[in-house]
Amino acid sequence: MPLMLGKLLGGMAAVIGFGMASWVATHGKGGDVWPPLLAAVAGLAVFMVSERRLAKRAPSTGAPPLSPVEMKRSSFLAWLLLLLFVIVLLLCIQLFLQ
Repeated sequence: MPLMLGKLLGGMAAVIGFGMASWVATHGKGGDVWPPLLAAVAGLAVFMVSERRLAKRAPSTGAPPLSPVEMKRSSFLAWLLLLLFVIVLLLCIQLFLQ
């Protein structure tokens, strides 16, 4: 459960950080882009580390081991959801903060 929460929070930090960095870069009046960008990179790192540790931990839970195709599909789905959240956040910024 902690790894799943780490993955969720890392993804949220990445989405919010990248969205905030893009907002500061486009609408901020001389604001510093680095803090939200660093938060986004840190969130992405937490997301990736949690994903890899979950993948390593999966065979030890007693479930049948995942095939490489299933592992790639699971990883693809996680990345797709992260990108979807980024797009939704950027659209929200575009629509509501004009």
